[in-house]
Amino acid sequence: MGTITVSKELPATPEALFRTIISPGTWDHWLALHRDFVGSPPDSLAEGAVFVSEVLLHGMAEEVAWRVETLAEPSRVVLRGTGQAGVRCTCAYTLEPSVAGTTVTVSLALAGPLMTRTVRKTLVEHGSRLLDQALGQLGELAYALRP
Repeated sequence: MGTITVSKELPATPEALFRTIISPGTWDHWLALHRDFVGSPPDSLAEGAVFVSEVLLHGMAEEVAWRVETLAEPSRVVLRGTGQAGVRCTCAYTLEPSVAGTTVTVSLALAGPLMTRTVRKTLVEHGSRLLDQALGQLGELAYALRP
């Protein structure tokens, strides 16, 4: 299994960040791993909701069927997914209030038959950069969308 964990302090409230994370319509603007949806995504995520998206990581595109496992407003979002090539993934966001706004930690765990040591190492290195970029863009978007 390969796991990527990135944390960043963002200048937005946990509530604003949570609303942005659970709104798939915003993903094109901040979620660097997200390429597109297969079919129509929900307007807002709800526990138990399912949807399919195309994820792009280090030039490899994979359709992933996601299930929303946990929504604990405004502190936690957990998605579990399965790809066509047997890839299993868990994506978890944790939001904690901080002096400057919110510390957001995103953790992406990948497992499956194609996850060799070399592939894991490459995906972790590339994925860390993408998730760091995504968190920066998430903070900017959530701040811009604040009420």
